[in-house]
Amino acid sequence: MPQVRPFSKKSVRLADVAAAALLPARPRPARAQAALAPVYSGADLVADPHVRATEMLTEVPDEDLGDLLLHNVMWKLSETPGRIRFTGRAIGADTDAILGGNARRLFGLPG
Repeated sequence: MPQVRPFSKKSVRLADVAAAALLPARPRPARAQAALAPVYSGADLVADPHVRATEMLTEVPDEDLGDLLLHNVMWKLSETPGRIRFTGRAIGADTDAILGGNARRLFGLPG
């Protein structure tokens, strides 16, 4: 896991200069402020302590691919928290249920 370090005053000043160069010139209030944060790679996101602590990512088992790391349910209600039950179903797994068991007749298939 990469070490998390606070931003130095110098890096904040450099970010301010870079942001000012990228933003269009226009009149701004004397104390205009902007929130800045580093741009994460996928590895950075997975290793972030906050992402882990808040369970933003979760491992979900998949029959074909093994465990997959997926973005978790965004908001969890205290009495009915959402969850990811599966990564996706096989093609055709729910066809009969959706078509009321009439798939073969509707599509002229034998059986």
